[in-house]
Amino acid sequence: ESDYKKYLLEHYTFLNRPVFIINNKIYIGNSQKNIKEVQIVLENE
Repeated sequence: ESDYKKYLLEHYTFLNRPVFIINNKIYIGNSQKNIKEVQIVLENE
């Protein structure tokens, strides 16, 4: 966890891709497939 905090604070490139944490599942990236999965999960909330 401390490594993630360090990268978030020091390296903007760590955030090049969106990160979603929904129901303890992590979705990383903005690929069409990934965004569709996030949309489906959010619609079913």
